[in-house]
Amino acid sequence: MIRIVRQRTPALCVGLCFIGFLLSAQTAPGELITFYYPSGKLWVESTYQGRRLEGPRREYYENGALKMLDSYSKGVRCGIIKKYYDNGVLLGVEHFKDGKRNGTARVFYKNGRMMAHLHFIDGRREGPAKAFYESGALMGETIYRQGVKAGKSTYYDETGAVKADPLLNHGQAVGQP
Repeated sequence: MIRIVRQRTPALCVGLCFIGFLLSAQTAPGELITFYYPSGKLWVESTYQGRRLEGPRREYYENGALKMLDSYSKGVRCGIIKKYYDNGVLLGVEHFKDGKRNGTARVFYKNGRMMAHLHFIDGRREGPAKAFYESGALMGETIYRQGVKAGKSTYYDETGAVKADPLLNHGQAVGQP
């Protein structure tokens, strides 16, 4: 069964989640709930088990292009999350476990080149992180420990010359190495 709901202000995700919650109280197991832009174009498709999101969820731009594909288990975000620009180019890929980022996250420019490469453990940045210029040149690299910059961070200009490389302790610069 497909239930159609019109949402007036798609920018208000809180409203969408609240409406989804209210509707889900009356949903059959595995029922697909769809939301539409005021123009009538598809906005979100979600599957519910009782009051909880369960399985894949798709969000679309008003032009019909896929905006985000994520997944839920017992109402909690899990698995691989993919986000897209409105032209269909991949914007980012993240891994979730128990509702928190866990694993590698990659972010891309609209031209398809890597913008950032990060690692997460239990929702916090952990380990090496790299950022890139739109040209593909390395912009900077740093290390995170429990969500805070730690150790040496190095920043480069687009030619590859070092701009700065402070030594960090709990996110605070403590001098040059």
